[in-house]
Amino acid sequence: PERAAPDEEASYPHRRQRQRGIRGRSRSTRPPAGGTVPHAGGRVLRDGAASPGEYVAGWIKRGPTGVIGTNRPCAKETAGSVLADLPELARRQVADDPLVGLRAAGLEPVEWRGWLGIEAAEAALGRTLARGTVKIADWAGLLAAARGA
Repeated sequence: PERAAPDEEASYPHRRQRQRGIRGRSRSTRPPAGGTVPHAGGRVLRDGAASPGEYVAGWIKRGPTGVIGTNRPCAKETAGSVLADLPELARRQVADDPLVGLRAAGLEPVEWRGWLGIEAAEAALGRTLARGTVKIADWAGLLAAARGA
């Protein structure tokens, strides 16, 4: 990922839209229009149609606007869409193990051991700087920590 100054845009790869900067981009690396994900009521739109089970909230949904309190109505709208979709979502066939589904989609998920590795690497980084935990802010660093490199 790229770090951005507060007045710059940055893009980050995602699966279910992760937003860590001001501008998001899809796994296909094609930036969404305006750095936000096309949506209807928080439901992600793909080719103009809602993609079942995919939702967005926050800056990736509306762009870098508002204050912390702005997230509440934004998230409430998306949560309302999730609740309205629950009957349909409950009928969907999904893998018993979500890791199987992620791997079938060509993704390599970070399992619990990897998250613990990230936590340990961030604590170690903080110790080298005589500080508390210091967050690893780039994907390469996070993945290296997760995989024990």
